[in-house]
Amino acid sequence: MQNRLKITCVIGCHVTGTERRDFSLINGPFGLSLEKPNRLCYGVHMSQERATWSEAFAFTEREWLDERISDKRFQTLLHDEQTVVHQIEVSTNNYGEFLFVTMSRRASMDRAFVTFWGLGFHELRERWFTGEWRFYETQQFRHQIPQKISPEDAQMLIQDRRDQIGPDVTPLNQSKRAQLFELLADMTDEDGAYSEIEDFGWLDEDLE
Repeated sequence: MQNRLKITCVIGCHVTGTERRDFSLINGPFGLSLEKPNRLCYGVHMSQERATWSEAFAFTEREWLDERISDKRFQTLLHDEQTVVHQIEVSTNNYGEFLFVTMSRRASMDRAFVTFWGLGFHELRERWFTGEWRFYETQQFRHQIPQKISPEDAQMLIQDRRDQIGPDVTPLNQSKRAQLFELLADMTDEDGAYSEIEDFGWLDEDLE
């Protein structure tokens, strides 16, 4: 048996801006799903500033819209001779504790800075990030970013983090709330999904 719930979300997308959308949320035998899932931001041209750093890192359209790359792509960027690694640290954000890696690459007029985060447990998605990296532009903080880290030291620090979390990385069954957050985050972005879950009062509730 399937139960349908209509929800209205005010979506704050980094590309399209704010807009109101209605969704039919289905609570079926295999968990939560959207009747017609789709990414809200596709088909929109990126700003010139965003295009500059996206081009510098050679992000595909899918990657820059999702703000996510695979670990394989991350390793390719890490070992590229055009990439400079500036900072690697374990820190926290709204979603858990992760490894944050700040890199830069030559852009048209300056260097483009991007911070990747991964190798941690996402508390709202309720799963480990080990095969993917989220990222965000950090151009405005470029004057505060330390000097470069050698590729060898960078690889060692990343591997140390992978080894540290390795014993804890196990497959987990997501709750309904985590499934809902994942759907909203993949359609918009992490911050937008967090705001929606918070506005509905679902951060501290289990959805059954």
